[in-house]
Amino acid sequence: MKYLILVPTEFERDLMFGTPTTGPSPCAPWLYGRYDALHVAVCGIGPAAAALATQALASRLAPDHLVLAGIAGAYPAAQLALGHLCQVSWDAFADLGYSDDQTLFNLDDMNLPHLPREDTRFGCHFDLVTPFDLPSASAVTVAAVTNSRQRANMLWRRFGADLENMEGAAVAMAGASLGIPVSQIRAVSNAVGPRDPKSWLIKTPLTALGAWLHRHLS
Repeated sequence: MKYLILVPTEFERDLMFGTPTTGPSPCAPWLYGRYDALHVAVCGIGPAAAALATQALASRLAPDHLVLAGIAGAYPAAQLALGHLCQVSWDAFADLGYSDDQTLFNLDDMNLPHLPREDTRFGCHFDLVTPFDLPSASAVTVAAVTNSRQRANMLWRRFGADLENMEGAAVAMAGASLGIPVSQIRAVSNAVGPRDPKSWLIKTPLTALGAWLHRHLS
């Protein structure tokens, strides 16, 4: 099984994997490296970058399985502890649409296809592959990080997802377009809501996530 591990940022990649064990990248200008048996690439932050990078890298490297890995925020009602590792069972584009004072409406709510093609019509919701021995959680993908209790509550009421991230549904859509299974593994770094970097836990969860990936995907 050839896994391609996608990581949103170089910071996350370095904390999880350290220094590459191979020479020049065959995927330039994309940031890709071998870490012993692991194939790891940086997909960028946000839905647009993640979809573009995933499509380009997967087309070039032809992996059997895509794995998105990194940190994510947890909605308070989900009651997930900081540092918790989980695999994501489904992810959806949450704020691709519009909102009123009470609710967010994505393109699925508006009965609009996200990406119409001759063979299919992609929407906002994607079921992911969950083959690993980790607790499962659900997630939503946003274009802008939630920074208020009001927005966190709106997203929770609409989707009931455990986690918030900025890449998951985009990687899932790219994988679906190529016919490649996609998994997502996240380490909880913060509570979704008012921005409070002092309360975040980042290095320890990422180190643990990197160790897990080395043990189980090498």
